[in-house]
Amino acid sequence: MSREKIETAQWVLERQINWIATADVKVGVLITLDIAMLGGLAAAFTQQGSYRSIWLLHWCGAAVILLTLSIAFAAFAVFPRLEAPKPSLLFFGCINGRSTDEYVKLFREVTEEQILDDWSTQIHRNAEIAAQKHHWVRWALRAAFAGALPWLSAIGLLVK
Repeated sequence: MSREKIETAQWVLERQINWIATADVKVGVLITLDIAMLGGLAAAFTQQGSYRSIWLLHWCGAAVILLTLSIAFAAFAVFPRLEAPKPSLLFFGCINGRSTDEYVKLFREVTEEQILDDWSTQIHRNAEIAAQKHHWVRWALRAAFAGALPWLSAIGLLVK
């Protein structure tokens, strides 16, 4: 039964890692769009002869603040989370902290129950990481969508 549980744990961990990768992909797209919108706004703002009303300045300011917040929240999402809850034979940070000989010796001596415990711990930790990443992605998306409205208004006033 332990081998089946270990295989199931491996499958669950792979799903958790997929959730983490999904957040990272969303961040890449979001940062690209945010920077493109800020660049477009800057290019439109520097046009010669554009009338600078107080409304235009407010729309530009709101867009810049919200899009910059979106980039900051996205950065929080991709920030590496390398803390391990306890020593592990599976987590790369813990493996790297040991000599090769020590790791090989520990791996040879580990029982199936210990491996299952290690997998379970890693599943839980990766679920925490995925939740943290998606929390920041959610805030980055909110800020980006909120920033799109003043951005559209500012671009509309700037581009003739």
